[in-house]
Amino acid sequence: MIETTIDDYRDDAQLGAADLAAALGLNVQTIRRWIRQGRLPAIWIGGPVGYRVRASDVRAYLIQRSVDRLVSDDG
Repeated sequence: MIETTIDDYRDDAQLGAADLAAALGLNVQTIRRWIRQGRLPAIWIGGPVGYRVRASDVRAYLIQRSVDRLVSDDG
């Protein structure tokens, strides 16, 4: 089975919570929580489609989170 990572998506790709969770190896509830908390900007499509998050926004969030962790560990 070939695993898909966030790096496999173009920057403008819009991912659903389930696809994003699979690409990051996280639980879909974690992705939904990040969206609710405003950590990940998302577009509400509605119905069964739900939210969509751009791959570039996910990458930016992950980079910022890594920087924040490095800074707080340095503290």
